[in-house]
Amino acid sequence: YVEDPDRDNIRLGRHVMLLSGAPDRWSDADKKRIFRMENHKWDGRPPALTPEGEKAFERFLRAWVPNYRKQFIDRKPRVYEVSSEWEKSENGSRTTADIVRCYEIASKVIHELDPEGIVCGVGYGPTEDHTMDFLRHGLGKYIDALTVHPYYNPDPVEPNGIIQTVKAARETIFKATGKYLPIINTECGYATYDQKPAEAVQMKHLVRLQSIYAGEGWKSLSLFCRIDYRLQPGFGYVYNLSYGRSHTESGMDYPGPKTSPKPLYPAMSALCWFLTNSRPCGDIPFLGKTCWGYVFKHVPDGKVNLSLWDWGRTRDEAQKIDLRVGRAEVEV
Repeated sequence: YVEDPDRDNIRLGRHVMLLSGAPDRWSDADKKRIFRMENHKWDGRPPALTPEGEKAFERFLRAWVPNYRKQFIDRKPRVYEVSSEWEKSENGSRTTADIVRCYEIASKVIHELDPEGIVCGVGYGPTEDHTMDFLRHGLGKYIDALTVHPYYNPDPVEPNGIIQTVKAARETIFKATGKYLPIINTECGYATYDQKPAEAVQMKHLVRLQSIYAGEGWKSLSLFCRIDYRLQPGFGYVYNLSYGRSHTESGMDYPGPKTSPKPLYPAMSALCWFLTNSRPCGDIPFLGKTCWGYVFKHVPDGKVNLSLWDWGRTRDEAQKIDLRVGRAEVEV
């Protein structure tokens, strides 16, 4: 990429995991020089960088970051995710400190060449062992936000303590880093395993879960992935009706030629319609034993939205609540 004279014309579709660690196209000599590998042999897992490899990584960043900034000059924030959940230290030739060192390099270059850019990682649960290991190794010094993949899937999640877990995550991260890092949800899902009755459960579960994340101040609503895929059917929000075709034949991730939305699709569309460009103003914890809710204020026009739900009852048994809203009319 660095040596390509046309590199600035290469269209960059989105933010990228900068530390992908896939050197399979390099010669054995280059691998030995750039990567620190056990037994001088690359075993397919991401290896650690040598001092010369660190310089190569920095050269790549100095070529790539200006291109990304130029192509998305109007996008704010511009997000640079250095690594995600598969970039672990589960490799004898690479430690957590090695990965944090790559964050240190990336953070310096990105903040120099794109001062408005946001450096983030690492794509696990907000307080799970991998995340805390990275924070103990000083990751907090080099990131502006923490990306998370919060799969909380017992349904309902509320009596299992999810609200308390999300609230506590903010303080746990503060204790580990000395600062309140913004949390960006980049992956979230609930598998139906192709069981038709689970479609409505998936819809309600994820709408409630995303409402909790948004209400507690997390910075995005995100689903994984947009379609069902073969290894874990049920995560997506459109159906895959052609399991026989490969993703290379279809030209996309894993969709067949015919797809249609699940119930989750219009539900999440409605949620995003109401909450995009809104700020959370606090929870509403006094509605009832199985009721919860949040207050959101739409920034452009000041309009207030309430997100309220009862996770313990069916529609026919809905719990009645008395909520004083301070105005004559509300839209439900």
